[in-house]
Amino acid sequence: MSGHAETIPTVDLSVLQYDRDSVLTTLRHALVDYGFFYLINYEDHLSHDIIEALADQTERFFNLPQEDKDKIQMVNSKHFLGYNGLEKEITAGKIDWREQIDFCSTDTELAEYDNLYENLVGPNQYPDAKKLPYFQKTIKYFLDGMDTFSVFLMKLIFESLSVNQHQYSKYFNINQGESNFNKMKLIRYPSEKELKSHSTLKESTFSQGCGPHKDSDFLTYLFSPTEVTSLQVQNLQGKWLSVDPIPKSIIINVGQTLEYLTSGVCLSSIHRVKTSSTTSRISIPFFQNVKIESVLQPLKLDDGLLKLRDERDLDRKQSVAFQFKPSLDEPIAVSVFKNRIKSHRDVSGKWWPKQLALIDEEERKAKESLESTPREKNPELLAKVLRLTKIFKTFHSTLVMELMRVSVDLTLRYFIPKVKLSHPTVSYSDLLKLFTIWPDFIVISINFDGDVVIDLEKTDRLPKINDMDYMNGQFEKRCEAWVNSNKYADDIPPLQLHLVKPEVDFQKLDKEMESRIKERKNKNTTIPASSKISKPSNTKKENSTMSILERIRMKEKARKENYQSPTAKRDQFLDSKLLQVLNILFTLSKRSQSISRLSEIIKNSLSSTSAISMEDAEAVIKRLCVKFPDIFVFVNGKSLKVLKWNEFQLSTLKKRLDETDEATTK
Repeated sequence: MSGHAETIPTVDLSVLQYDRDSVLTTLRHALVDYGFFYLINYEDHLSHDIIEALADQTERFFNLPQEDKDKIQMVNSKHFLGYNGLEKEITAGKIDWREQIDFCSTDTELAEYDNLYENLVGPNQYPDAKKLPYFQKTIKYFLDGMDTFSVFLMKLIFESLSVNQHQYSKYFNINQGESNFNKMKLIRYPSEKELKSHSTLKESTFSQGCGPHKDSDFLTYLFSPTEVTSLQVQNLQGKWLSVDPIPKSIIINVGQTLEYLTSGVCLSSIHRVKTSSTTSRISIPFFQNVKIESVLQPLKLDDGLLKLRDERDLDRKQSVAFQFKPSLDEPIAVSVFKNRIKSHRDVSGKWWPKQLALIDEEERKAKESLESTPREKNPELLAKVLRLTKIFKTFHSTLVMELMRVSVDLTLRYFIPKVKLSHPTVSYSDLLKLFTIWPDFIVISINFDGDVVIDLEKTDRLPKINDMDYMNGQFEKRCEAWVNSNKYADDIPPLQLHLVKPEVDFQKLDKEMESRIKERKNKNTTIPASSKISKPSNTKKENSTMSILERIRMKEKARKENYQSPTAKRDQFLDSKLLQVLNILFTLSKRSQSISRLSEIIKNSLSSTSAISMEDAEAVIKRLCVKFPDIFVFVNGKSLKVLKWNEFQLSTLKKRLDETDEATTK
């Protein structure tokens, strides 16, 4: 591995047209061994004129009087968009000495903000058009051009990793004209000489333009109009390499989202910006992101790439201050939102004080936990146990709500779609693991279908079952005890169902069996009045007297009579899933969900025998709007597709479905 080189690789896009394999090989090497590379000769895909125009407008903006820039301060925006002066951002616990302005590619106010993380989307703030008449238009042209160019490079990256488009397309808007949740900044790093001339500034050292960090996005595209070397990247051995600006090049670096999607194959490297002693510097980063509501799952990669990753990481010595990383259980934007709250404390103090306090506490606990974790314990196992404690909290709070409103026993599977709202990847096996840690926290049995059934009446009588703090505390203690006893385990095994003895009421069982037998007899002996009894003996004789041509014509006629178009077959397939989807929607407490999140819930909730793809799940959702336009509404927003619905009775919609089926049959 060439991680000891003193500079980052260069990817030349002009070579694509005659040696594509060479470009893909260089790109893969840059992604795996560095996480940073220069991109040159990109003009066929992105006009350099717009880059030059943006550099000019950037200079003009930062040359405005301070009072004009302060009118659009970020603190005015709960969406973390706008201008920040010096001393307004913190990285690695220290002040970043830079001024900057942030923009979002969506540039719009959402009609509703159902989730906190959606507040990352909002209207941009622009300086007075009288002072800078071309500024806003230039920003828009740049964002539009980068939206298209970033999709091109994203596809090229996945091609270099041999990842098919169907694996990653759900995370991006890849069609032309569709907007992605991308961000950009205009940054000015004052020289150390200039900073020292400001007597009001607090620190005596101004060496940190931006502290050591990793970007949380998919990819960062850095344009450097000023030819000043300040950017540094840390190589695998922990050495800082200077990244010199090259005219008409883009510096690309891998974000934690791409690193996570590729299971660490693509390297998200730590980087920083050092303050120049004598010259100020302009920087224009563009941050490419996945869809805001995306819940990430690692992509399937070749074993050869995973082996390269493992060999690379043998002597990896990078380290970085605490940052929130993508989670399996929540949209990627949640961690991005947390990072914004953590970095921009003045904005958070005004708009998000509760979230800021919670994140400060979360960071403190994370650091304490990391420092106090014994080295002999398996860190991967600890991560899985931590995930299980979060699942338990959600499951228990849901159970308490069901105890208040339901009197009949419920299966464990009933809770899966409810828990999925907070933990989209939760499975039946995950819920069974709760009983491995704490076998008798509720009263359960096994029914004759092999499902775990929760006896709500007996469970409700358990002491402290409604005390959430007590139950969560007990579960955490039992987790700690289990880990101490199973230090070398790779995972928590699910409860073995055969160990639980079902409580069987044989008298009730006998009555049910008698009822089923009678029902089957009635089905076999009852013939609908409209049905016609055919005479097979005559059919055989008729066929035997037909010529071959007559038989062919008869079969062709029958085929045409029974023909179903592909569209009709597709609709029939979707209709067969409607009742299952209605059952899932009926369990959801919130009657407004993003389409991608809802599709994920539906896909993960259906059993293996009736499994469907994400595309089919979205199609079923749209089919609901066709079948029940008075209940369901499909909202195609600029940045989010949402399904909204009115309260409904499951039995009423089931009856309407049956009536529609009968009418179609007739």
